[in-house]
Amino acid sequence: MTNGLNETPKEYNPEYCHYKHELINKDTEEKIILHLCYVHALIINNAIERVINEPTQS
Repeated sequence: MTNGLNETPKEYNPEYCHYKHELINKDTEEKIILHLCYVHALIINNAIERVINEPTQS
């Protein structure tokens, strides 16, 4: 599964926060780079995938 995140650290360490998640604002093309611990990166990535994959209601 490719999720745009770095590989899983060998063991969970809350101090291990070098995961970069890049969000791009489509209106302003501003890049927002989040530095997250692995668990937070997974939570955000899963939420984004859910929103992208949900069928839009018209």
